[in-house]
Amino acid sequence: MRFNLAKWSLSHKALVYFFSFLLVISGIFSYLSLGRMEDPDYTIRQMVIYTQWPGADARQVEEQVTDVLEKRYSMPNSSIIYVNLKDSVNKHDIRRLWTDARNLVISETPNLPAGVKTPQVNDHFDDVYGMIYALTADEGYTMRDLKDEAEKIKASILNLKQTKKVMLLGTRTQCIYADANPYVMLKSDISVSEIRKLIQSENTVTDSGIISGSQDMIPLRLNNNFKSEDELSLLPLNKNGKVIRLADLLKIRNTYLETGETAFFYNGEPAIGIAVSMVSGENIIKFGDELGKVINECSNSLPAGMDLHQVANQARNVDNAIFSFVRCLVEALIIIFGVSIFSLGTHAGLVVALCIPLVLAITFSIMYYLGIDLQSVSLGGLIIGLGLLVDDAMIVIEMIIVKLGEGLGKVDAAVAAFSETAVPMLTGTLITCAGFIPVALAEGSASEFCCSLFYVITIALIVSWLVAGLATPLFAYHLIGRISEKKESPVAAFILRFRTEYKKLLIFCIEKRKAVLLSVFVLFAVCAYGFTLLRTEFFPASSHPELVLRME
Repeated sequence: MRFNLAKWSLSHKALVYFFSFLLVISGIFSYLSLGRMEDPDYTIRQMVIYTQWPGADARQVEEQVTDVLEKRYSMPNSSIIYVNLKDSVNKHDIRRLWTDARNLVISETPNLPAGVKTPQVNDHFDDVYGMIYALTADEGYTMRDLKDEAEKIKASILNLKQTKKVMLLGTRTQCIYADANPYVMLKSDISVSEIRKLIQSENTVTDSGIISGSQDMIPLRLNNNFKSEDELSLLPLNKNGKVIRLADLLKIRNTYLETGETAFFYNGEPAIGIAVSMVSGENIIKFGDELGKVINECSNSLPAGMDLHQVANQARNVDNAIFSFVRCLVEALIIIFGVSIFSLGTHAGLVVALCIPLVLAITFSIMYYLGIDLQSVSLGGLIIGLGLLVDDAMIVIEMIIVKLGEGLGKVDAAVAAFSETAVPMLTGTLITCAGFIPVALAEGSASEFCCSLFYVITIALIVSWLVAGLATPLFAYHLIGRISEKKESPVAAFILRFRTEYKKLLIFCIEKRKAVLLSVFVLFAVCAYGFTLLRTEFFPASSHPELVLRME
């Protein structure tokens, strides 16, 4: 290359050291500030339109409801339509398209038969509730009591700035059932519609006017709402000159909705679930700590006999994943340092080991700038990159040692080493990065989920090439001056013998190149056939100790 990074680096040592220190500090702060999630965000390209028509059979629902909206799936009493967007749709346009679809459904609602309820549109499937709690109570408490306390807890959680949404699971809708006695109603000549009209007329909120005085105007409000089922049962009905109480016609009971609602259980006991989702880009570990403090405060303020239990804790899973990455990083540093010391010497191994934290620090800084969080896919990219980002530093430092052995000075050895290896290293780096381009350029949710793999690996490898040209020669200039003067050692003798035997193997392969190429081709064909026998799946099975069952 005409412009030699190593030469420029050795001519501006202070500047390179200053920016290296600055980038390390930036990398530390970026690492601490990066968003932490279990899985990356992605957009679900599906909408569900659910319409109820009580009393209708499947054919009526299909012909008069589903066909009006869009024929897809019908069952007695209800219609379900799944709207799926193509993978080619840009994720930034999805919300607008859902709004257009919702407006079309609303515009067709007047064309539906009488008795059909307003279609319910659900397009929020991408909310991830990573923190779930269960609120239980001893006997004596009603579900209404649990719900009231759950609402207080929900309000406290929503005060956290990282909270996106809180959903209560398993809440029961309180209602009053009025079971009619057909014999009594027939004898009294009273219909259900008459009872309905009576209840509606007595349980409405209307403007009652204003009392005007000489100076003041006082709003008049008549409180005519039912407070209990007892008040409802005493409601009189005038029929054929007779006054009949509803209690004589109906068996009125205050209970909960008996059908159409989901239930939540904790250890076999009825409970109310509190599911919490986090704002995208936040640190779920910090959010989990702050949420834990709020939960502890709420638990301490609960009435005696109520308990709050944690069901799912995504923050712990993410923390374990981050810890695994840090452990892999430390293990990689130890292995690389040990191999480098064994093959190149202590000083050369130290140079390679110093380059890895610098590469990671710069990578973390760029990830923070681009908004790439630490999650399962980006951590996978970093772990893959750990095995690749040391290659450039190893190549440069080994070439520097070779040039020093040829009698060149430290500056000339560093400049010559990078000059000879820069283009091959850059070519190999770009080819490796190109292997992950399909992941980033593909369409659909799968690519949206996995695209950070390409970005993280590309960033790490290109940064490693730059560090190999700027920092590695500078570190080598100060640390490997005595390598060419070292005395013979058992390790050096072993390495020399290994190189001699390896050279013989290379010469043999070159002399027998036709046989070697044929063997490689046969081996490749066997491996390609074996590849077709491998099972394929998008992601491995989850290792979380959780089981999800859907019951319908």
